[in-house]
Amino acid sequence: SLVNVDIIQNDTIICEGDSLDLYISSLESLAEIPGFTYGGFFNGSHYYLSINTDSWENASAICIANGGHLVTISNEDENNYVYSLIDSLQIGVWLDLYQNINSPNYSEPAGGWEWSTGEILNYTNWYPPNEPNNATVNSLGFENHAVMQWFGSYWNDEWGTNTDFYFY
Repeated sequence: SLVNVDIIQNDTIICEGDSLDLYISSLESLAEIPGFTYGGFFNGSHYYLSINTDSWENASAICIANGGHLVTISNEDENNYVYSLIDSLQIGVWLDLYQNINSPNYSEPAGGWEWSTGEILNYTNWYPPNEPNNATVNSLGFENHAVMQWFGSYWNDEWGTNTDFYFY
């Protein structure tokens, strides 16, 4: 969107046809999203943390309804940044990662993991030595959704019906 700004000239001549690059560093211009608190900005993305927990499906739907998606992580730097936002809170957060049981690569416990956004899964940080492990199969189903744990920035597979915090 365009913003009208009064420019005061200080020893600079601005001629018709010249262009300016303006950078806004104020957080006042960021959208407030009900149900979320602003976490920060990293590598071209803004991070908003939910103030409530929800299932993976509901959390994903809420993010999509707000024009975004659950957090995807593409490298160690981004993983460390997201972890830095939750470490002191001692909470886990849903990742956009899920195990696609219809994928030709599907197998338990480690096959078929995908970002629901369609991004290529080129980085993981599963808790060593045995995650994902689909540890518990019961009436809740399989552990087919990923969460970042608050201890050590590692990932764990969980039932999608569990409730966790999440980033938009």
